[in-house]
Parts: sequence; structure tokens; C-alpha cells
Amino acid sequence: KLSLSYEASLKKLHSKPNYQLASISGDFYYTPHSRHTWRGYGFVGMSWDNPPLYKYFNQGRPEYFIGADYDQLLCKRINLARLEYRWNFKKNIFFHLIFNHAFDMHYSLPGRNYKWNDMSGWGIGVTLLSPVGPLKITYGNGDKKFLGLRGRRDHLYFVLGYCF
Repeated sequence: KLSLSYEASLKKLHSKPNYQLASISGDFYYTPHSRHTWRGYGFVGMSWDNPPLYKYFNQGRPEYFIGADYDQLLCKRINLARLEYRWNFKKNIFFHLIFNHAFDMHYSLPGRNYKWNDMSGWGIGVTLLSPVGPLKITYGNGDKKFLGLRGRRDHLYFVLGYCF
């Protein structure tokens, strides 16, 4: 799946605030054997002028980036790559191995612009198919913060049911 997006709020259209956003993302799956599936995900998001905070790109969810808090990767500019391997252990049990990396991240506050360090994360997980939907439990480890001294932090994600 390939997605392109562009959004603009321009002065010549008498809009406030004045900003532009553009993004491209790709989500690709490859199954070389019935039990083994690879997923590649990439995202590039850029903005011009000063978009409001609620228009920043949010890639801090476990389906996009493992090892970060839910809203930790909220940026006005970001590039992200993710590789995931899924093994179908039994009919209703899947194991996952995930690696991801985010780079070229920019964030702005009034009067200040930040260019964050790159962030990386990895995770392992299991998905169990049940009558109420899939139960996915993932352990993730990622950079604790993106400015200054860094460290690592553990996360445990639970997802139950289908997303709409």
C-alpha cells in the first residue's frame, strides 16, 4: 500500500494559520513461505511554515514504531523505516520480531526549533487469534529520549480486537 498526502492552509486563501504538510508512506508485505511474512514500512513527512501542533505527524504508535511512547514521535518533519518478521507458529499463534529507526526529526515551539537525535527501537511479540479478535502483546525497547543524554526504556504494548 502506498499513500500520498498533501494539505495546505494558505494566506492567499485567507486561511489562518499558514502552513503546508506533505507525506508519503509505504506498507509492504512479502510472504516467501506460508509460515513466514516480512513487513516493510516507511514514512516521510515534511511541513513548511509553522503548522499548529495538532497537525504534526504522529508516528509514535506501536503499529508504526516499537520502543517509543504513544505520542513521543510527534514531529513537524520525520523519516521512519521499519522491518518486521512474522512467523506463523500454529494456526492461531504468530510470533513477531521488529526493528525500526526514525531520523531527521524536527519539532518547533514558539521561538525554538529542535532537531532531535535519531531514535531506534526493537521488539518481540506474540499474536493470539481469539473469538473476540486478535490479542497482540509486544515487548519493545527504544531510546528513552531524543535530546541530550540518552538511555533505553522498555515498553509493553497490549492490543485487543480489530481496528476500524
